Amino acid sequence: MQVCAQAGTVFDPTLDRCEFCQLVYPCNADPDNIRCATSFTSESPTRPTCPPFDPSVYICVCNALTCQLELITTTAPPKPTCPPYDPSVYVCICSDISCQLQLITTTTPICPPYDPSIYICVCSATSCELVLITTTARPAPTCPPFDPSVYVCVCGALSCSLELITTTARPAPTCPPFDPSVFICVCGPSTCNLELVTTTAPTRPVTDVCPGTTRKTTPVTNFVYDCTAIPDGDYPDPFDPCSGYF
Repeated sequence: MQVCAQAGTVFDPTLDRCEFCQLVYPCNADPDNIRCATSFTSESPTRPTCPPFDPSVYICVCNALTCQLELITTTAPPKPTCPPYDPSVYVCICSDISCQLQLITTTTPICPPYDPSIYICVCSATSCELVLITTTARPAPTCPPFDPSVYVCVCGALSCSLELITTTARPAPTCPPFDPSVFICVCGPSTCNLELVTTTAPTRPVTDVCPGTTRKTTPVTNFVYDCTAIPDGDYPDPFDPCSGYF
């Protein structure tokens, strides 16, 4: 019989070492065994026990003082598989432990009309997007002929457009030389037009007499006035301005 130095331990020939009496067979099977002295019982520690555990996931390994759960890493869990399903109606999404069928609620996306030399149509589960082909060089858009004092040419990736210059004041239109007794000059935002004076100046009653003058009793009918040096128009009688004759 081997003698162990630590109180409460006995020699275990299977392990070839000293161990607590409660852990050595047949001491643990027969408390009255002579190798397990009753004086050691009170000094022996409580045997460690395993906590509740799932034996399909853990292994409980106990030593003299504690028990530890070791994860079973050598056993691979079964890979989840999709149940039979209609791929036009469902999408099967699998996680580590299960697969779920998700209903396809969106209409199958389609590409809008596009130029394949410029775009690539990329569709996801719900929509299609046109992706610009950046590796293909395209001719840069050019401005049409335009008046830079009136327009600004703004070019995008595909085309150029003319934008009216609204912040730049343009010279106001001016009236051409005109006779104010014949024409009235009417100006708009860009041009001026001459409008003929069509209204007749109000005439005085024949009985009116100019202040400080005496009206002639009879108009002069045998005198021809030379109008070649003056513009066309209505002029009062130069011999009797208050007569009402023109």
